Amino acid sequence: AGLIVLVAYQSNWTGFYQLDVQGMGDEVSLRYFYPSRTVVLKRSEIHAAEEIPAYTGLWYLVIRTSSGRRYRSNKMYQLDFEKQVPRLRELLHVG
Repeated sequence: AGLIVLVAYQSNWTGFYQLDVQGMGDEVSLRYFYPSRTVVLKRSEIHAAEEIPAYTGLWYLVIRTSSGRRYRSNKMYQLDFEKQVPRLRELLHVG
């Protein structure tokens, strides 16, 4: 039973569930459910934002920093990406 819980945790709760762009895009806050925390990135640190397919129509958003760190979202439906990723790229001026 412990292994099943671990796999479910890793696949469902390790990514950020909310992304907030502050002000004119100077900072981005990534909120994590468990363990509860917020990561704040400066726009100058963000190198790219990209969509990665998961399975069955679900996608991840991955934010890459210039130092090589990767921040992955929880899985989302493609429709959510079509609404949010272009706006995020526009605000952050990243590819």
